[in-house]
Amino acid sequence: MTEVVSVVVPVYRDWQRASSLIASLQSQALPSETRLEIIIVDDGSDDGKSSVIDTTSNTTLLTLLKNAGRAAARNEGFTKASGRIVVFMDCDCLPGSTRSLWGHIDAMTQGVVASTGHVFGIGHGFWDRYQQRASCRRASAHAAGQVWMGSSQNMAVLADAFRDVGGFDTRYRQYGFEDRDLLLRLARVGDIAWSKEAPAIHTDKLCLEGVARKMVEAARHSAPLFAKDHPDAYHALGYGNLDTEAHHWLRIPARTLGPLALPFARRIDPHLQRLPFTLSAFFVASASALAFMYGSATRSVSQDSSNDRSRR
Repeated sequence: MTEVVSVVVPVYRDWQRASSLIASLQSQALPSETRLEIIIVDDGSDDGKSSVIDTTSNTTLLTLLKNAGRAAARNEGFTKASGRIVVFMDCDCLPGSTRSLWGHIDAMTQGVVASTGHVFGIGHGFWDRYQQRASCRRASAHAAGQVWMGSSQNMAVLADAFRDVGGFDTRYRQYGFEDRDLLLRLARVGDIAWSKEAPAIHTDKLCLEGVARKMVEAARHSAPLFAKDHPDAYHALGYGNLDTEAHHWLRIPARTLGPLALPFARRIDPHLQRLPFTLSAFFVASASALAFMYGSATRSVSQDSSNDRSRR
């Protein structure tokens, strides 16, 4: 009997990299009697460029009329998937080897409900080394029992289990935490594997200012949802120590120093490649922490403004 493996990829105005990912997926080695289907979800791009996607073979393009966020886009893609195993990847990633999907498939034959794996950078610069170390830390934490440490950039799930837990929580519209929320809910119904044979490569060019902006966004919007639903995991991940709602004494330094996080990130970013790795990593961690603190300190202001706009 033929096994179908479905790969769901949300895309928002990033068609060149999406096309590269499709080509890489088409080159994947798969077990015999296994068929690949690829579902590209246009998350309301509205730029008229999705026509570059070749849908003549095993690739389907699903177009959402409005931008719904990655969680909702992945869920929509899942509804079109026919595979017993569904793999989620981001369009700025590529399989790390020609057997990455095979690695997930092998893991899923061991009785688990989900499989995650490494997400590495590409090249040999600071950010590539930083991502490699971060992914290795995630693998170690997973081995120690923190099974929510994987990423939806590179994740496989059993379709039945994904359906049973309700898929991705669509309240997570902004950056962060939607993958760990899903993994924690999946862990309630079965085991989650970390497959070393299923790496992915993150092709996006990182910069410290961009990372800091994502930390502000995550702290303001996604972190409160995750902290409420999974308080133990939130603190285990370290974010609870930076949240000004949990530690009121952090509000003054967060509000006074927080606005400096992005200018500092912008100023130090060009030097990260030349400085000693340990020092550069310290600057990244410091800017990220300060940005997260600032996001949490301005959370109520942001939410109040959003509520005011919704009432108008």
